[in-house]
Amino acid sequence: MQRTKVYKKVAPNNKIVLYVENREVVINGSSPPVIRGVVIADSEYLQSHSLYGQLVLVFRYGREDEEVMGLTFSNIIILQTQQLHPMKESPQTDGPPRSTLQKTIERHLSACGVAHAFQFQVSSCAPPSVSLYPAKSYTGAPLGTSYEVHFFAGKAQSEKPLRRASVRMTVRLCQLPPPSCGPAPRNAVLKQFLLSGGRVHLEVSLQKEVFVQEQSIAFRVFVNNGCKRTVRKIKAEVVQAVDVAMFKSGKFKSVVASVETTEGCPVVTDATLVRDFELEPRVGSFKNWIALEDSPERGGRLSPSVVESAVDWSNFAVHVSYYVKVKLLLSGVGGGVSVRVPFISVRETAAEPETEAAEKAPDKAPPPAADSNGDTQEIVAADVHATKAEDAADAGHEPAQNNNVQLDENGKVFVRQESCARSSDV
Repeated sequence: MQRTKVYKKVAPNNKIVLYVENREVVINGSSPPVIRGVVIADSEYLQSHSLYGQLVLVFRYGREDEEVMGLTFSNIIILQTQQLHPMKESPQTDGPPRSTLQKTIERHLSACGVAHAFQFQVSSCAPPSVSLYPAKSYTGAPLGTSYEVHFFAGKAQSEKPLRRASVRMTVRLCQLPPPSCGPAPRNAVLKQFLLSGGRVHLEVSLQKEVFVQEQSIAFRVFVNNGCKRTVRKIKAEVVQAVDVAMFKSGKFKSVVASVETTEGCPVVTDATLVRDFELEPRVGSFKNWIALEDSPERGGRLSPSVVESAVDWSNFAVHVSYYVKVKLLLSGVGGGVSVRVPFISVRETAAEPETEAAEKAPDKAPPPAADSNGDTQEIVAADVHATKAEDAADAGHEPAQNNNVQLDENGKVFVRQESCARSSDV
């Protein structure tokens, strides 16, 4: 049996149900990413309302718990808007074709209401999603750039949508980093002190340029002490640097791994030291804002690198970079010697859209008697829970229970109850 996972969310009034194929889309540079899904609305409810869909960019630059008297620290940009019901007289037909999973959901769940397939094509100028969290305990919406698909029913598109008649789901736009090419990164520095003869040579070379997320960073340190001072200690750090393009002061640095050692020290005059290090980046105690995939309370991992692109991402971009910093602590007065070597951190799993499995699924679920392999298609709908703010606003309007929609041997739909974990980025 072939399983295909989709994400489901229900409006508070149970009149609109949203299904999304994949909540993580990848910017690969060759073709613009597409967000696909199906929205099902109650047929009687649509007799007096129209159904609209929007792709929204949300840029939050202030804490949510500090918003008072209607003041909000966020910018909302509507990237695309579609009218799904009633359909326009001349609908556009030049868009990407519907996927097999969309056709399957429309065919088997159309009895629950009016089903409309939607596709949002993300522009190449859209910056990747980045979430920033403060050092203190914080339960509000993360700062940074995020995306939402928003569907609502109303009399007109210009009117403010009712919360009970709308459904939102967060999607993440990921950047596919360029492939590693060329030699491994390295950097060296020669420093001469005024009150001491000779120079200190410090060189740091990484094992490779691209590391998997939270993988140990392996590098080699070479020290040649040609001055009269003595190298007493070596300090190595892995630093995450965040740069918010909208603000000149929006630059933060957080140490995600560090070590201090005196092994091989002191390095006296005309002596040489070569040592290998391995540092494993982890989310620990930090003093500034840090880029994570989820909140620290939920065990969020470090965000992957967001490197600068040839495409102009405007002022809503948040750049995330990593580098290794090695510092030598010397005797005497005059400071030490330090050097930085940047590297790229990528996601642990390959950024492959989950819709590829859906494209390989048959257009119609055949009975086992007609299938030589005995495979049938199964669609598992994982509920995406609302945020705490939405739950408080919609008190008394409990959404529908979590349903796993599965096709039986005859191609019919039946519902199976199963508990789902809370989404990590909603």
